[in-house]
Amino acid sequence: MMQELNESARLGAGKQLVMRGVLALALILLGLKMTAWWLTGSQAVFSDAAESVINLITGAFGLFSISLAAKPPDRDHPYGHGKIEFFAAGLSGALILAAAAGILREAVPALRHPESVNRLGLGLLLSAAAGLANCFAGAYLMRRGRRSSNMTLVGEGKHLLADTVTTAGVIVGLVAVRLTGWLVLDPIVACLVSVYIAWSGLGLLKEAAARLMDEADPVLLRHLAEALQQVRRPEWIEIHQLRAWVSGDRPHIDFHLTVPRTWNLRRAHDSQDELARALLAQLGIDGEALVHADPCTEDLCSSCSVQDCAVRSEPFSGTEHSWTLPSMVSHGSPD
Repeated sequence: MMQELNESARLGAGKQLVMRGVLALALILLGLKMTAWWLTGSQAVFSDAAESVINLITGAFGLFSISLAAKPPDRDHPYGHGKIEFFAAGLSGALILAAAAGILREAVPALRHPESVNRLGLGLLLSAAAGLANCFAGAYLMRRGRRSSNMTLVGEGKHLLADTVTTAGVIVGLVAVRLTGWLVLDPIVACLVSVYIAWSGLGLLKEAAARLMDEADPVLLRHLAEALQQVRRPEWIEIHQLRAWVSGDRPHIDFHLTVPRTWNLRRAHDSQDELARALLAQLGIDGEALVHADPCTEDLCSSCSVQDCAVRSEPFSGTEHSWTLPSMVSHGSPD
């Protein structure tokens, strides 16, 4: 995962190119679906076209957010501009909900007075072409977004995949109308589509809110714990209060490092810098690691392997302090 974060940092311009492609695709698919709606007069096809309008709007904002997130930190934004991507994902979720409400507004009255559906053959063909294009594009964006921890790409991917499912549902509904002649199936499918995309929008809003509130990422923390275990040295006694979050493509890591209390300030500071550099090198990323040095306490003596310690209160037990993820994210040993 961490190597993929670094890859994403090197390919920021590539992500902007991807979003331009998403915009172009959304415009083409919107044209196809609007044509299908004009030909068929179907409420279900209208619901599909309405979601494509949202795709176009969120794609435009997604491109803006990725461009802004790529800007380096400045005086007003010392942690960078990456959180705009979480806001973009939240906007996508909100607009999906708005699209669902608009579809219901049109479809519910048609349940009582369903209208005839025309030229189903050509309408089905256009919808199928749009659905296949969305499926491939959405899967690609989801894969790339997950690899780079990029919420904007993930949000767009989810939106396109949701659009694929709605298109598939619309096609099934139109086929059923053609086979049975039951016109009421058309607005029923439109209502089902609106419920599905509303559920997708709520999920995206929830994920964006979690990221904006810096919710802990267990996968990221696990990779950090594994990397810290690889660079460990005997004089680095304990790590606690491990925290991390990602802004755009740049991870921010901070934790407390326990060192021998006999060390002077210069030696402790040099050790902080050494561990930060070793950690980022082990991860293979360009990020920020902030290490706080804490003096050891007597309760750690039995798990400390530092030789020739003048203040040791009990001998080393032969087992060093555990550097597991639970111990690293804890608040450390009590004083």
